[in-house]
Amino acid sequence: MELPKPLTREELERLWRFESRTVRFHVVAVPLLIAAAALVFFVGDAAWVRRLALGLVLVLVVAASVLQFSERCPRCRARLRVKTLMRLPDRCGFCGVAFERPPP
Repeated sequence: MELPKPLTREELERLWRFESRTVRFHVVAVPLLIAAAALVFFVGDAAWVRRLALGLVLVLVVAASVLQFSERCPRCRARLRVKTLMRLPDRCGFCGVAFERPPP
């Protein structure tokens, strides 16, 4: 089996931007979820508060799902299989091309 050609700088930068967007999304989403949970805990007897919190959770779940499924491998166009929700895998699970880490 032949090893795939390494990714170009442009392809790697696109993947790094995707990973950066994913991290930024989680930095915003987690405090919002904590705030919604606290709001429901302290003022949960009001129906509009519960609906607002549920709506926020649904919006965040849909946004996270769209974000996770939006990126594909630059070589084989397969959807990336992420082991954690924020980091790219070390290589594509289908074609085996390596995804280098961004420079520090």
